[in-house]
Amino acid sequence: MYAGSGEGALGGNFINGYGIFKSIDKGESWSLLEETAPFNSLDFQNVNRIIVHPEDENTVLAATSNGVNGQEFRSAIMKSTDGGETWEKIYDPESRAQQILFDPRNPDTIYVSLILRGVARSLDGGDTWELTSLFNLAESFGIERTELAIAPTNPDILYASVSYINRSGSGLFMTNDMGENWIEVKDRNNNIPDFLLQGEYDNCIVVSPKDEYKVFWGGVFLYRASINEGDTIFSGSRDLIEVTEENTDNFWDFDSFNSGTHFNGTLFINDPINTPNIEIRFGPGLTQKAHRFLVPPGATSGVPSGDYQYEDYVDVPFEVWDVENNLQLMISFRDQQRDGEFNLNESANDQEEINNREYLYIHSEPYSPDNPSDTIAVDGGIDINQYVFMWPTLPLGGVWDPDNFPESRINLIFGVDKYQSANISQLEGDIHVDHHYLETIDRENSFRLISVNDGGVGYSDNEGVNFIEVENKLNNTQFYNVTKAPGSKIYLGGTQDNDVLLSAVPDPDNTARYVDIYDLAYADGFECAWNYFDPKKILTSNQRNVLVRSRDGGASWERADDDIDDSGFNNINAPFYTKIGYSINSDNLAFVVGATGIYRSTNFGGSWDKIPMSPNNGWGGFLDIEVSDAEPSIVWAGGGMSESRNLFVSTDAGLNFEKVNNYDLLPDIGNITTIVPDPNNPNGAYVTFSQIEGPKILKTDNLGQSWTDITGFGTDSTSSNGFPDVGTFCVLPFPDEQTIWAGTELGLMESTDAGQSWHMANNGIPNVLIWDMKVFDGEIVLATHGRGIWTVDLELEYPNQNKLITNIENSNDLEASISIFPNPVTDQKLKIFINFNENTLKRTKLELFDLQGRIVKRSVNLQKGKNVVDIDLNQGTYLLKVSNNTDEFVKKILVR
Repeated sequence: MYAGSGEGALGGNFINGYGIFKSIDKGESWSLLEETAPFNSLDFQNVNRIIVHPEDENTVLAATSNGVNGQEFRSAIMKSTDGGETWEKIYDPESRAQQILFDPRNPDTIYVSLILRGVARSLDGGDTWELTSLFNLAESFGIERTELAIAPTNPDILYASVSYINRSGSGLFMTNDMGENWIEVKDRNNNIPDFLLQGEYDNCIVVSPKDEYKVFWGGVFLYRASINEGDTIFSGSRDLIEVTEENTDNFWDFDSFNSGTHFNGTLFINDPINTPNIEIRFGPGLTQKAHRFLVPPGATSGVPSGDYQYEDYVDVPFEVWDVENNLQLMISFRDQQRDGEFNLNESANDQEEINNREYLYIHSEPYSPDNPSDTIAVDGGIDINQYVFMWPTLPLGGVWDPDNFPESRINLIFGVDKYQSANISQLEGDIHVDHHYLETIDRENSFRLISVNDGGVGYSDNEGVNFIEVENKLNNTQFYNVTKAPGSKIYLGGTQDNDVLLSAVPDPDNTARYVDIYDLAYADGFECAWNYFDPKKILTSNQRNVLVRSRDGGASWERADDDIDDSGFNNINAPFYTKIGYSINSDNLAFVVGATGIYRSTNFGGSWDKIPMSPNNGWGGFLDIEVSDAEPSIVWAGGGMSESRNLFVSTDAGLNFEKVNNYDLLPDIGNITTIVPDPNNPNGAYVTFSQIEGPKILKTDNLGQSWTDITGFGTDSTSSNGFPDVGTFCVLPFPDEQTIWAGTELGLMESTDAGQSWHMANNGIPNVLIWDMKVFDGEIVLATHGRGIWTVDLELEYPNQNKLITNIENSNDLEASISIFPNPVTDQKLKIFINFNENTLKRTKLELFDLQGRIVKRSVNLQKGKNVVDIDLNQGTYLLKVSNNTDEFVKKILVR
């Protein structure tokens, strides 16, 4: 078995991996193939797909690529014939290779899908390669990501599920001649939705093992296409079918705009049915006149046509022709630079977009070199008899030098496309959205369709009419956050794509089963909080500050975000990753954050008050808010350390926040990943980062006046104390103030000398990303990326952390009569009657504790004879203790 690491094709995230791993014992153990490691080769940074020769397990092919951020492009098809010991590059494509497939009849026939270029094919085992005709369609439709499937019953037939650039649409294509010719498959009733919606992220396809004319594919949702008798090849309407660019790469590019209708949104074509084939010609001696228009100074996008003021008729360094009728055409342009000339700037270098909007308009009127058009040469004339509107810009690194343009051309080609009709329908079975992989299991008279999606695994035995989502005891849920019920082994956490989950009471084998707890919001679950003063109060969250709370221990739920401006599934001011700030040592105080401010609740989500925060004062980035367990009046908030981002601290329980200093050695680190108040020090905190080649954990002991890097990076690109250069998401300082655990994307790091040195913990936690790590009731609880929740009870006690009282036994050693009325308490008002014997002379005191060991009532110097103590209590269980120097009375009190 072979396993590739990294993610270079899906979703645009490009998370670099560490090469290819191999197992020779069915996955029991794995070893790194040394030649694929990043220190030996850059060709395996992201291994997007691996295929093994069906007749030789030592012949392996891998489609690989690198990331896109600041890196020189690199992609390849790599081949090994010795089980991965050595590799050679057999294909060097011009775009990122995503998928690779063998023809099941002949492994010398290999197909590769390529971003932006469709499908390439080799017929000789990878010695030579050619782009299939899907490349031409890719140029026309703007195909981005392509997923392929071969029909098992007829491998001449392949299907391609394709997404278009910038989520501008998607389509299904097929070939019945091994990729020589491709045709789009459309619904016979012309019901053509955007099948994938976000196909650069989730895109998958499989062909029925029983019928080469039945295919299943999808992205957010799943679809089935069946080509039956009566489904024919039909012609569509005339439209733009191709744009070709010859020798213009150095001086002409197309920018997209909101009203763009064609060519990835970079062209607006007014009437494609009646627009002829158009050619723009460049080169020595090629010029023509154009109508020049001005817009109000400083204007960018969205200028009404009526505000385009006609100026004059000037030369431009190209010609525009209707090549079907051999007719030169009138053109107009927007002189954004107001200099009397047509010239282009790099769009990416002009952030304000003031000088790079030299729009070009092509009209249907025949060209005259002597006189402008009477109908176009008026204010607003850009719209008159308009064929095409485009926004050309200068490519990055290009040169605008009209006197030296090479002979070159751009062609807009119109025609009539042919389509294969089919019966296309969405599968309505109850299954989670966002599908990434489809597979079939063939049976004698049927087959099973399996979907691997964001929610897990589901299968259908009736071609998608119904799905069954697999429930198993594999601990493989991605938890972002975890909290714990006070005094109980019950855990609550927010998960990716599986809402907020609550564990049931653990089974005898110590395996907990988790269940959805409410149906008010179905989405990604994020941070949760359990009130340790009143365990019936629970506050949970979904993405973008959608909050849900319970006031009865989870028996019922209600939305809790009505007072929050920055809340809602479509609210861009709400963070995707919802953060809830609270402390188990604070009663009802809770916080959330948004782009416009901090929201504070003093009743655990019942209502919220807003504290406005301004991005002009450092507010923004990857926002977090945390309350100190060492001193709950101290609250930390913010999203980064940079020129425009800062952290803030409050010392009055979140009523006011002050900006703290950035790290003086590297003040422009960037966004944080989290803030962790130091449970040992009220003035202390840790901040984690995930930037490459930079500090991962900063520590302060003085409320952010200064910071120390405890991961050994400083201003260097590598650590001096053993901390890996990986994303870091949480920190757990131990009460001994020497041991520190850090949750990273590699797993759990440990320091036993207060951050002077680091090593992998190797204490039973698998090497998995750890999102969250906290201590409840002395127990460490971890939330992991795909391995569920892990716990270990080390009986940790922090200086200011409440200690749970258990094993309560009533006792009475005092020479006194003590009665409690009522008990249980039903109206939350309690009377305690204490009558001391006359000979009781010792100093006696009364203390009432909650189950966390907090004193909620204290009376000292009780008098001889009768004493009456009145107490108002919240719901819960309490411990009454009346004691003197030698004797004590203890009794449990229940308030309902």
